[in-house]
Amino acid sequence: MKKIFLIIFCLSFVFCVAPMARAADLEAGDLIKASLPAVYYYSTDGRRYVFPNEKTYNTWYEGFAGVKTITDAELASIQIGGNAVYRAGVKLVKIQTDPKVYAVAKDGVLRWVKTESIAVALYGADWAQKVEDIPDAFFTNYTVGSDIASAGDYEPATEKASDTEPVSTGITPTEPVVPQEPATVYSWNIKEVDNDTYLHKMPELSAFNGGFIASWNDDRHGQSEVLYQKVNNTAGLEGVIQRVSGNLTTSDSAVSAYDGNFLYILWEDSSIYKRIINLQKRDSIGNITSDGLFTSSTIGTARYPDIAWNGAINTFGVVWWDTKTSGDSARGKVIFKRMENGLKVGDDLRIGEETTDAYPQIVSSGEDFGVVWQEETKKIKFVLVDKNSALVGTEKEVYTTSVAVRPKIASSEGTFGVVWADNGEVYFALLDNQGTAIGAPQSIGVGTDPDVAWTGEKFYVSYTSGIDISLAKVSKIGNVFETGINISNSSAESTSSSLAVNGSVVGVIWLEKSDNSNKLLGAVETIK
Repeated sequence: MKKIFLIIFCLSFVFCVAPMARAADLEAGDLIKASLPAVYYYSTDGRRYVFPNEKTYNTWYEGFAGVKTITDAELASIQIGGNAVYRAGVKLVKIQTDPKVYAVAKDGVLRWVKTESIAVALYGADWAQKVEDIPDAFFTNYTVGSDIASAGDYEPATEKASDTEPVSTGITPTEPVVPQEPATVYSWNIKEVDNDTYLHKMPELSAFNGGFIASWNDDRHGQSEVLYQKVNNTAGLEGVIQRVSGNLTTSDSAVSAYDGNFLYILWEDSSIYKRIINLQKRDSIGNITSDGLFTSSTIGTARYPDIAWNGAINTFGVVWWDTKTSGDSARGKVIFKRMENGLKVGDDLRIGEETTDAYPQIVSSGEDFGVVWQEETKKIKFVLVDKNSALVGTEKEVYTTSVAVRPKIASSEGTFGVVWADNGEVYFALLDNQGTAIGAPQSIGVGTDPDVAWTGEKFYVSYTSGIDISLAKVSKIGNVFETGINISNSSAESTSSSLAVNGSVVGVIWLEKSDNSNKLLGAVETIK
């Protein structure tokens, strides 16, 4: 399956020799690159623009002659302005979720071709072969203009000649006007997921079969054990609470992912000698189909598992932190492993430096996986891993500070959104599809324990703010446009939120203090 990418083409530049240049010598209209193959357009506004895919690039250029190479540092100093758009008059376009076919006008304006006879008159009898799909995620780079009601309303050659720059406006993209909802009046459908008188810990939410899986651990059976509950897309409960672990050990840190047929649950189990990660596989109605050790059984500590399903390559990516090859039982590395049908595939990929408590997180993107983690110096790091468990490019520093902790990651299939807490404040960073930061991190607000999810149009960020669970929204190009939305809206203390998206529904769960125990609450919102 072909993924969206930043023009990583030209046979990986094996046959293309780009002249060396300095950023100071660049002129508007130049094509530029650094050590990686990605090519950018250097615009009149002094910013670089991303080609979302090869097809967009090919409407403007034939081959890669004249691409100028600058240093990685110089490239990083040039701010990304947005995405390039199709050149006017070259192709017809559409999106998969809309049957309308559009002609492209200057500045990324799309005009609906109302009839087939008009399309034939403008582009010939083979007009249908000139229609290309714009991925839904990039449709908002364009503006919908007036319809083409007759062949005289549009002339492809004239439109092409008038369109001289592959950006929609030649300036920094502006955000659409979004109606602001008062932070104190925001309606979510809130339900109790579990109100038993136990101390619930580590809630996690994941998409499952039209709804969600809420997992956590509590001590109802005399020791910490992992449990889960199915939640539908209206936050209603389905079936009963399922007990996952039953060992005479401490079990916690559960995560899960669904591949369309089976639910895979990973969690930590402790013993005297080691801490291991167990796997359980269940069918869609909850029957256990396999149960067993996932990580190595050698003496050591394996902690903080996370899992992501990649439907493009029918493979799970799993990460965890492990000390099994370290000489210091308090230090370890992040490990990446592919998994198919509940079985480990290939060798371990060890990532980053030895550190304490890395808290790795993983997300799928195209045919790759993005991984973030926290190193001992409290740096937030990122790496891209391909379907063969090999690194794509190099490790990237997302953020460097003495107190940055617990990163979370989401993918828009063209960018990555990363959140973390730093000294009582929540931050968001937008990364391109190679993990390079796009602009500076943005402050979400005062809070801790953030989580992030991509809805198909925007990033949602949940976090603990005071005694409430709050929400923020971030646009696809990294602008925070709504913050401080109070989801929990309760006088009781609420903490530890977890987000997930399934289709058109966003779900969130969190803990609410109740006397000497706490409740597990869940809420859903239909994406607007």
